[in-house]
Amino acid sequence: MRDFSLDFRWILCVTAAVIAGGVLRFGGLDHLELWFDENCTYYISHHFFDWPTAGPDPFLEVAHVPYFFLLSIWTSFVGETAWGLRSFSAFIGTLTILLVGFVGFRLSGNRVGLVASILASVHPLHIHYSQEARVYSLWALVSLAMIYALMVAVRSGRRMRWVLFIVAAWCVVLTHYYALLLLPATVCAVLAVEDRGRALRQWCVAILGLGVLLVPVLVLFVLPHAERGPKGWLAEVWGDGPGLIAVVKSIWAMLPAGRYPSYLGGLAGWEEVAERSAGSSVSIIIRFGSILLILAVCAVYAIGRVRGASRENISGIDCQPEISAQRDRVTFSLGMMTICFLLVAMLYSHVVGPAYVAGRYDFVVWPVVILALSGAIESAGARVCRTGRGRSFLVSVVVVFLSGCSLATTLASRQVSLVQGSDARAELIASQVGSGDLVVSVNQFRWFVTHGLLRRRFSASVVSFPTVHNEQICWRNAEAEFADRDGLEADADSITRLILGKLSGGGRTWLMAHGRAGTTEFEVDQVFLAKLMGSGLEIRPVDDWSGLAELVSVPVRK
Repeated sequence: MRDFSLDFRWILCVTAAVIAGGVLRFGGLDHLELWFDENCTYYISHHFFDWPTAGPDPFLEVAHVPYFFLLSIWTSFVGETAWGLRSFSAFIGTLTILLVGFVGFRLSGNRVGLVASILASVHPLHIHYSQEARVYSLWALVSLAMIYALMVAVRSGRRMRWVLFIVAAWCVVLTHYYALLLLPATVCAVLAVEDRGRALRQWCVAILGLGVLLVPVLVLFVLPHAERGPKGWLAEVWGDGPGLIAVVKSIWAMLPAGRYPSYLGGLAGWEEVAERSAGSSVSIIIRFGSILLILAVCAVYAIGRVRGASRENISGIDCQPEISAQRDRVTFSLGMMTICFLLVAMLYSHVVGPAYVAGRYDFVVWPVVILALSGAIESAGARVCRTGRGRSFLVSVVVVFLSGCSLATTLASRQVSLVQGSDARAELIASQVGSGDLVVSVNQFRWFVTHGLLRRRFSASVVSFPTVHNEQICWRNAEAEFADRDGLEADADSITRLILGKLSGGGRTWLMAHGRAGTTEFEVDQVFLAKLMGSGLEIRPVDDWSGLAELVSVPVRK
């Protein structure tokens, strides 16, 4: 079988991969209700062009402005249902399959591009983020554009190519500022060319220019708000902090089938479903077979690279050595870029605080992983097989096996039962609370039901405890709140007086609370609840499951 070129056959195969990936991404978009972060996405995109005067601080989510801007336009056409909000990510994810194939073709040849598009189309982690109303699908696409612009700039050395890289990198950082951790690792791109001295000098100039563009963003928006973010759950995930094992976990999560942490929803429980439906042996094959095969591919690639030998031969005609050498340099540079980024991210977590999370904040490097893996598969096949037909067969076997593991993982993850109920909570709250009532949101609970409440035209006045929650949407740092005991007491006094004034005027007040005992959030809530009871207010639960209760005034016993 002859190698593919960018002709009808190549286009047909990539198109098939795009269609298959689109079906997997668009299928079942509204199967689950919006979860916490997606509710926050809904609120921001819904108010993006008409931000409430008394609403939260919009600059706390400035890192995702490109995503919210595009999503608000998208939903103006498709609607703000769960399907409408998530379909933007599904569209971006499907488009990424096409672009990763094109980039692979442009950088390393037709077969690498085809392999990359196939692996991307069924990749469990990418499908997961393509079905979430969150920024990560767009982040991966913009990252792919940046990497392509970088590799082209390094290869050509032209000034305008470097300008395009700077613009793309600026967009990546604006989409999610953890992309700053990837920028130092992009120096590995110079390994893809022979004239590394020239490429390194141009890279330094480009990074300096990019830094000048990013200084206003960092000073005005990122740094003032960075410390207000939630660190508790990150510390809980990593324990004492990520060691070198974090790099392994991250790579495994971004391979065609791997291990996933609990915050990745159904992906975290796919193995249990696979064992129940197909047996433990199948689960083990999916779980470890793919990683062992990839390790074998990388070993063959590394050994061949060290020896400097290439056995590429198509139908008895030797390939041009420079083509093979160029592809190997690109693959090696992308692989080193992945490792360097993960090491930088791990170091950042040790020095600054828990932030580096496998399969989430490191997702920016996912396109690099796919391109590097695709190049390694092609190079390993070329070194094992002397004929083009044999190489095609070997590469096909590897890709089919990896794709099968990915598809099995995705299908199993969709059978995992996830706790739902935000829409039912919203329905109950909206049916009980009148438009003139006052609602006090404790533990930032209202963001769990934002989508359901606003779609039911919920218009009651809502205040939060602590009051800092009135200024932000998704973030909460309960440890910092609990440390400011005087501030909590002042908040509790202020809101209690507001409640008593509402009740004395004949109005009704409600409590939305959903604290979990044993957590710092629960301790913060107790400060307010103690103040309520000490002020002659009684909490009468309406429904424990929804966290809704009515506040009534009762005589204080002397």
